[in-house]
Amino acid sequence: MCSVSFFSGTSYTDNGKAYNGAQGQADLGTQYYKADDKDDLKNDIQSVQTDDSGWVIVFDELNYQGNFLLIPHNSNITDLEAYPRGDSGDWKKQIQSFLMYDAQPGFWDFNPPMPQINEATFSKLFPDSYEDDKLAGAAIAYNIEDSVYRIYMPTFSWRDINSTCYYVHLDHENSAATDDHAEFYAVFDNNGNLTDIQNFNWSEGGAFNITSNAVDAIEDIVSLTGDLLDVVTDGVSTEVADVFNDVFSVSCKIFNFACGQIYKYTDNGGVFYFLPVIIHTINRLTCSVNAGTVD
Repeated sequence: MCSVSFFSGTSYTDNGKAYNGAQGQADLGTQYYKADDKDDLKNDIQSVQTDDSGWVIVFDELNYQGNFLLIPHNSNITDLEAYPRGDSGDWKKQIQSFLMYDAQPGFWDFNPPMPQINEATFSKLFPDSYEDDKLAGAAIAYNIEDSVYRIYMPTFSWRDINSTCYYVHLDHENSAATDDHAEFYAVFDNNGNLTDIQNFNWSEGGAFNITSNAVDAIEDIVSLTGDLLDVVTDGVSTEVADVFNDVFSVSCKIFNFACGQIYKYTDNGGVFYFLPVIIHTINRLTCSVNAGTVD
């Protein structure tokens, strides 16, 4: 029977808990070292052991999501801090869920391709822009009248077997008004196709905050654009026209919703223009992602 043991201390010390048999635990916040239900395992594990039949995958998010670490059979990991996680972290006290198999899974040696952002291409898609490192992080910017629009270079956020996520952050500066900001996470499949926009947030000096409604509308556009490409491939011109109408209809919903919120608090033209800047950035980002390559 396969087995894995997790410990809260390094070198298999302090609290410990063993699991036997092929299984998955989707939330280690509901798993406890002892029967008194005082100390759970979530974000507490520092060392791990597997027996000669235990093949384990640990994740840094609930429900087997986020970054993952493959732990083969007969492993003796004395300190998870020595194991890299994501772009710059480690696995010390980061495990939130795990899967265990009683034999080596067929996919074990599969190294999924990781889509990469071509930063040079991304920068060139912003005409008349210039490098801007005024604030934290590399960025490009361009000016329209008295407004400055800054687009930070997207940064890697997380990766799983099927997807890669990048964090995107934009600023709008205006000398006569409060700056506003937008941020979201763009998720791509292994072929470099945009599949999701997550945690979209747009705020202007605390005056307003645009979140879920805009996300839903943008996701509709992504879906409809995919349908449009299929229709174009099939050469069905009448359906192309119908899909175009749907796309523009959804676009109008975004503008109507967002502009309606903005209008309550400002008549500043630079703030209004920030909306198309955000949408243009999403378009340019999708055109700058190369198909995944194996690490």
